[in-house]
Amino acid sequence: MPGAVNGAGPRILAVAAQLGLAIWIVHRYQLESQGFLHLLILAWIGFLVHATLSKKWRLPFFVGLSLAGIVLVLGWTNAGILVGSGVALLVLCHLPISWRARIGLLLAVVVLLAWARSQNLGPEAVWPILASMFMFRLILYVLDLRHSRLEITPTWSLAYFFLLPNVCFPLFPVVDFKKLRAGYLVEESSKTSQRGIEWIFRGIVHLLLYRAAYQFLTVDPSRVEDAGALLRYLFSAFPLYLKVSGTFHLAVGMLLLFGFDLPATHNRYFLASSLTDFWRRINVYWKDFMLRVVFYPCHDRARRLGPTPALIVATVAVFVASWLLHAYQTFWLTGSTFWAWNDFLFWMLLGAGMVVNVRWEDRRRGRPPAVGWPRWLRIVAVFVSINVLWSMWTAESLGQWWRLWSVAPWLSWVLGLLVAGLVVISFVFSSRAEVRRPEPRAQRPFWFRAAATGSGLAAVLFAGSPEVYARLGSAPAEIVEALKTSRLQQRDAYALVRGYYERLSPASLRNPALRELYRGKPEDWLRLAETEIWRPLDDFLGGELASSQRIHFKGAALSTNRWGLRGSEVARAKPDGTVRIALLGSSHTMGSGVGDQETFASLYEAGLRADGDDYEVLNFAVAGYSVPQVLLQLEGKVLRFEPDVVIKIGHTHDLDKSIRYLASVVHDRRSIPFRELRELIDEAGTVAGEARSVVERKLRPLRWEILAWTYSALVERCHAAGVVPIFVFLPLLEGDRGADIDRLLTTTAEAGFQVVNLRDVYDGHRESELRLAPWDLHPNVTAHRLIADRLLRRLGSETRGLESLERLVDDR
Repeated sequence: MPGAVNGAGPRILAVAAQLGLAIWIVHRYQLESQGFLHLLILAWIGFLVHATLSKKWRLPFFVGLSLAGIVLVLGWTNAGILVGSGVALLVLCHLPISWRARIGLLLAVVVLLAWARSQNLGPEAVWPILASMFMFRLILYVLDLRHSRLEITPTWSLAYFFLLPNVCFPLFPVVDFKKLRAGYLVEESSKTSQRGIEWIFRGIVHLLLYRAAYQFLTVDPSRVEDAGALLRYLFSAFPLYLKVSGTFHLAVGMLLLFGFDLPATHNRYFLASSLTDFWRRINVYWKDFMLRVVFYPCHDRARRLGPTPALIVATVAVFVASWLLHAYQTFWLTGSTFWAWNDFLFWMLLGAGMVVNVRWEDRRRGRPPAVGWPRWLRIVAVFVSINVLWSMWTAESLGQWWRLWSVAPWLSWVLGLLVAGLVVISFVFSSRAEVRRPEPRAQRPFWFRAAATGSGLAAVLFAGSPEVYARLGSAPAEIVEALKTSRLQQRDAYALVRGYYERLSPASLRNPALRELYRGKPEDWLRLAETEIWRPLDDFLGGELASSQRIHFKGAALSTNRWGLRGSEVARAKPDGTVRIALLGSSHTMGSGVGDQETFASLYEAGLRADGDDYEVLNFAVAGYSVPQVLLQLEGKVLRFEPDVVIKIGHTHDLDKSIRYLASVVHDRRSIPFRELRELIDEAGTVAGEARSVVERKLRPLRWEILAWTYSALVERCHAAGVVPIFVFLPLLEGDRGADIDRLLTTTAEAGFQVVNLRDVYDGHRESELRLAPWDLHPNVTAHRLIADRLLRRLGSETRGLESLERLVDDR
């Protein structure tokens, strides 16, 4: 590598290998967004190129890579508006006019932009990112223009504001311009890059711990009914901050990959031993920003009052400014203001505690620092205090938080006395402590660090493999499954958005356009169970389509009739002289992403009626249904409509989908209404409440036996009701395994189905022409027309072959 000197080539490759593992983890655990995954892949490629360049070209290349990342995530139009607006603000900062005139003009433009933001003018997706790049960094940049003697080139200006990972993180650390410049390429690049990988790994760990806290600690305020639930609520709010520290580590770690030797964003904030120590450890960049912009100017102006009053005045100013600037940040990122009494009280109480702490430390200046076991007492005191304060800050309102204490009023006294006692005892003992300064830690060799971080990344990746964690037992598997879950649980959805920082995360911003770009798919591209048309049930079926509903689902209208079927209204009783066909299946048959009249069920019915005969095709399919659910649906609903023919549309996914669903039933301890199926599941050695992956592993050897029994039961129920059962094999657009197709067709035929094989229905067409979207492999309108046409040829009223509907019905 030309740009890799002093034998750094192997080190760069080692860093690249670790970054590859990190990308794999982000994909496997669905961390952050699809846009971030794409940006991380771009950074991996860019890192290898950047390492080969001479120092002269590295910064321009980084700027180009950052701009390319903006285009990759936001698209050309949004990226053009974002970069154009940012460059315009930079031009204003450098106009050849007086300093006061420049500031006045800049303030006027900011006011104009604030008005536009309040009206939500312009592209919705651009506002949060533009604000994230300029709302605080512009303040530091202007101060450096005024006071710094460093030459500020256009390349450095663009690099500072359009930092590579910022486009995926609306909530971004306030990077200092002077520190960004001072730390660039100050040491051999592989060392800085290795530290960046370590921070990325730390960020991944924080995000996984955040998921664990969210899944296992959080509790909805409406469910706080006793002291235990109240304690859980109080001590679950602050750990959710791991989401912020995790994303900050990822963002700054990516910058270190490209040679920017920046300081840590957080420093083990759970181990803070005083409020001052907490302030120094959490969100270090914000602390530095407030020191530079508020504390030092206020302290200088208050010096005439004396050292202690000046310290107190400056500290109070910092927390009042923090309160106001957090509201300012909320406005720019969301377009709405955030004023609440609990928000104000949080910052004021934290500020008051800081004033007392600062005064105490000022009086003890020059005395031995606290060491030994008393420090841990203070850590506990601070941890309890911060959790209680944080729970108040993240509550929906101050009144709501206060009412929670009514379930256990004595708990407030217990926690208050505990904190007070720990503080007093720790300070008493710390005054008698001896000085024991820790020895400075020597930096470990590069290859030791690379091996340690690479092993950690590999372990996380390895643990996320179902083949691995399913063998660890139910409890460990349950934990890993929770860590791999990116979607909110419906019952705990409040937990993610209850806090200040959580409201500003990409998942919580009220910005559908930006979320669509991050996710790589439109906002309404949800699972059916995440929409209002889904009616959840507590039985084996799990849920069904609600009746008389109309929603926009995956880009198309999805309507149900009064019976909860997709399609037009029909009578339950079959009209005389009508051949009624019931279609059973899942999302492909229901028609995910196509209009009500565009499904192959609707087109098939229209084609049958065109022959002059009376036919009705009732679409009972529900997205996500497995074959055991279809069996219960047949018994409880379908046969009531007196069908002449039941057509089960199936594919090879029926095999795994059935196992996964039965695993969830066992895990959720739901009853199984079929005795034979219960016996098969018991034969596998499953235990109610076990982790899904463990149950799935136990059931997998019996998957064909379970599917065969279910198909046989479907045929048996149809024959008992005098109904013709037909199985139609419909291939998947992502491809099916040939051996599984053959065995599936054999299994359904042996079960007693009349089998219709549509294996070649898509021949002559490229799959890309038939997919609903690049990210969604369901059949589109064109594919549904092909399916309907093939069904009419194989199961049409005029067909004379074995599969003719008329002959099948007559032979019944």
